Parts: sequence; structure tokens; C-alpha cells
Amino acid sequence: MPSLRVVLDVLTEQALQILPNPEQKHISFQNQWKEVAIGHIAALRISELFDIVLQWPASKGALDDLKASVTTPERRRQLTDYFSAALQKRLLHPARSTLDILRVYISMIRTFHALDHSKVLLSRVVPSLQLYLIQREDAVRIVVTGLLASPEEVEEAQKRTSSPKELGSETGRSGKLVELAMLLNDPDQQRRVEVDDEDLDWDDMKWVPDPVDAGVNYKRPRSEDVIGTVISTLGAEDVFIKEFQTIIADNLLSTQTNFTQEQRVLDLLKKRFGESALQNCEVMIKDIFDSRKVDTMIRMVELGKPALAPRVFGTPAPTTSHVDAGQQLDMDEEEQGLLPYQARILSRLYWPNIVQETFTLPRPVVEQQARYGRGYECLKSARKLTWLHQLGQATVELELEDRTVNVECRTFEAAVIYAFEDGDDGKEDHSGPAHRTVQELHEHLQMDEELVLQALEFWESQQVLARYPHDQDMFVVLERRDQPLGRPELHPAASAPAVMQDDHGAQPGGKPTALKRAGTTSAMDAKENERRAMYWQFIVGMLTNSMPNAQLGQLAMMMRMLITDGFSWSDQDLQEFLAEKVELGELEVAGGKYKLVKK
Repeated sequence: MPSLRVVLDVLTEQALQILPNPEQKHISFQNQWKEVAIGHIAALRISELFDIVLQWPASKGALDDLKASVTTPERRRQLTDYFSAALQKRLLHPARSTLDILRVYISMIRTFHALDHSKVLLSRVVPSLQLYLIQREDAVRIVVTGLLASPEEVEEAQKRTSSPKELGSETGRSGKLVELAMLLNDPDQQRRVEVDDEDLDWDDMKWVPDPVDAGVNYKRPRSEDVIGTVISTLGAEDVFIKEFQTIIADNLLSTQTNFTQEQRVLDLLKKRFGESALQNCEVMIKDIFDSRKVDTMIRMVELGKPALAPRVFGTPAPTTSHVDAGQQLDMDEEEQGLLPYQARILSRLYWPNIVQETFTLPRPVVEQQARYGRGYECLKSARKLTWLHQLGQATVELELEDRTVNVECRTFEAAVIYAFEDGDDGKEDHSGPAHRTVQELHEHLQMDEELVLQALEFWESQQVLARYPHDQDMFVVLERRDQPLGRPELHPAASAPAVMQDDHGAQPGGKPTALKRAGTTSAMDAKENERRAMYWQFIVGMLTNSMPNAQLGQLAMMMRMLITDGFSWSDQDLQEFLAEKVELGELEVAGGKYKLVKK
């Protein structure tokens, strides 16, 4: 593609051939025409710069025009002023998600580096974006999860683009910031100049002098370094490291077997933050690999066999050499009537947010834990295991009348469904499908009500349990998908009178009033109150900072875009909530628009 100057020279020659006045063909006139043309092109491309960033790298031709035309300090200042205003208008506002902002930021870094290797222009436009990103609480988590994206997600994203350097808009369709993981595999991003002074690097054929508008403390950047620039934007390093520890802990405790990506990101961060700052992460990864060895030894001793290669936790990859050993251990334990069981042994002081939740586990699991604990004490003298039940995972197979359900779930979810087994607590005297109330499960399992409710909702989503229509606090096993749900014959201990949600019952023409049993939904009420308080804070923030008044549809749309965990209410629910605030005198409505009451 010809450069801008070459195109102008060709056009000038064509213009000279049709000009009748010889004086107009003087070289000084030609230079003036070229400068006027370059000025117009610079103004056009500056006005298009934000769109050029969004379309990078497909917009590389337009960026070349900009690079050739913006050559004076005045035009560089015009460029940064115009782009900063476009950022505020088109990106830095509540309607744009944090993920979108970060994707645009990555495109900004790459575009401005191609435009100006010195990064002087980028340093002028990025402060407002940095300040805005720091206020987004989910920014650090999105960056970390993007860096830790699985190889499958990276491979899928790479199929949409020709190379890691060609990150187009299609990659942005993923729900993660996969661009960072792709850039992590790009060797150009990790390239560093080995000499102390880059001015002495005689092999650098792309060297250019420092720009005239560089500051006094200007330091030439060593590379594009998108990942490093994004990380440094997010504020204090301890916040980033803490979030990284939390997410990597979740990954290590999942069914994932390959931790190559976690190790690569850890090595990258150690170069930036130092090894001591990330010592906990090193210990966590070491714990997982050591657990494989210890787990294999304990289980082989229990089975009376010589130790094999360490097994891989979770669902093993087909190419892993430990697959056959792990499957053989499971089969041998089943043959001896044992529950296939594996454990991860964690160094308590190095893992973040470890809170012990106690509840009653199924009897086979308790027996297997006891055997495992004895084996560990024999292997590691003077040490004892403390079980963290809420972090466990289980594979549950349920034999129902018309189907078999296989589910991967968490330990407390498995404990709740096991409690529905007939005769488990010796109190079953009913005929028909097993049923339990929240209160019964809470007392029988000694489990927090919040966990009980989460587990019941999980099994309800799996179509294994269902609520009785006459008693929303009671759950029944769906032995058949077409099973009718009539009122059960309750055990006397479970037949306490139901309490209406309000004193007046259902209103004529309105929705039937839901029933709830006294003392069983305190956790649900607390969670709902917390959700309502959070939604109210969002509404107050929007009506204070973004718009003084808004219609119901506008508020609902903004909340669906802004709330990271999802906005679960319908428009009708939101309207009822706003009506409550109007009655309390906190909102007023006029012409279908809500606004805060001035106090």
C-alpha cells in the first residue's frame, strides 16, 4: 500500500498538468498544497481515532495515514485532546461493562504503540481511563481470569484470528478477556533489551530519537508489553496479588488437571512483583503436586499394593500417564466395597479464605475419611488432617424410577440429596416419594440454612427435587418426570402449621400469597434483604451520577448491564420495589419517570 506522501506526490503531478498558470506550478505552491492536504487528512483521521482503535488491526491503513500526518507537537496535542474527550463520551460511563473497557484499553495500547513507539501519546490519554478502571471492583478479577484462561479457550479464540498479534473484534465475543492469555503466548510481548542503555543497542534497526514533546523524566519503553501495562493500571500490587491468589486457589481446587497456564502466569508475575510476594502461590501449587503423591501412597497401602505413579485429581486428560493408575485405584476400591476417595492436603497458612464449615456427611464418606486420616498419620507422624467439607466435590449417581442421573456436585449438595434416602434417619413412615423440609434438613445435617437452600436449589435445577405447590418449604424427590405433586402425608413432627407471609392473605385478583414455615427462611430473608439493599445502591448511584430521572425500562436495562452477578428481577419486580420506595418517600414519580426526593 503506497504511503500518504507518495499518494500526495502523484496527485500533485496530476494537478500540475491541468493548471494553466505557470506561477502556480512553483515548488513553493506545491509544498503548500501538500501541507494543506496533510492537515485535512490529519483532522479527519484524528476524528476517527476512537473507531480506529475499536477496529484494530483491520484499521492499520488509517493508522498509517495518521502516523504520516501527525508530525508536529500541535497536531499531537490536538490528537490527545480529541481522543480524551472521545474516551469520556463513548467509553467511560456506566453503560459500558468492565470487560468492554479492558478490551478497548488493550486495543488502545496496541494502536498507540503502532502510532508512537515512545508511548508519550498513550501516557497523555490513559490517566482518565486508569482512574475509572480503579473504581471498577471487578477489573482485577477480569484481568486475572483472562490471564488464566484455559488452553481450550485460547485455541478457540485463536481460530478467529490469524495470529496473536491480530486480535480483532471477534475475539471480544468471548465472556473472558482471552486476549491476555493469547498475548502471554506471544514471544514479542516478553522480549526485553539486554543492554542497560538502549541508546547503545546498535542492532536495533527500529531506533528513533526521543519525541520533542517528551517529559523531563521520560524513559523509553522497552517493548509494547500490553500485559504489564494493564497490570500496572490496576493500582496497588497487593490488591492484584490477593485477587490472583484467590482465583488460582479456586482453579487448583477444581477438577482441572493441567496447571501449566497457572505456572506460566505465576512466573510472569514473579518477574514483575518479586518471588517473595508470590510465595503463597508457589506453596499452593506445590501442595497439589505433593498431594498426588501422598494420595497414591495412602490408597495403595490401604489396598495392600505397592505404590504406583501419583494420580491426577479430577477428570484426567486422555494423554496423561496417570489415567490408568487412577482408574485402577477406583476399581480396586469398589471391588473391596470401599468408596473411591481422593484428598488434597493443603498447607492451611498459605491458602486464602479457608473457613471450616461443619455438617454431617454420609456415613460411607465418614468411614472413608477415618481410614484416610489413619493412613496419613502413619505416613506423616505427628500430623493430623482437618477436613474442609465445604471445599469437597463428589460424583453422585441417582437411580430413579424412569432415569439415572449422574451429577458432579459439591460435598454439601451430595450430603443434602443423600438425606432424602428412605430410612436414613429412622423417621420415615410414609409411602411414596421421599420428602424433606428445610428445617428437617437443617437439624438432621447440622448444616447452615444458607447451604441447605443452595443445595436444594441445585437439585431442583437438576429436576431431581421439586417443591410441593401447597408448601413451598417442602421438597420431594421426582422419581418420575411426570410425577404429580399432591399434598404429602406429613410426619407429626413435620406438620407444624404454616405461617402466611402477610396477615391479610391473597388479595383479590392478585397473585396467591406464598407460604413459608416459621423459622426456616431466615437465611433466604437475609439474602433477599442484602440483594434489595445492593439494588437500591445501584439505583441511587444512577439517579445521582448518570441521570436525574429515568423510566422503569431505563433503570432495568442499566442494572442488567452493570450488575456483574446478574439482575434476577423482572420489570414487574423492579416496579413493585420502586413503588415501595415511593411510599417510603425516598423516590417520587412524575410522567412515568423516577427521581430521588431532595432532602
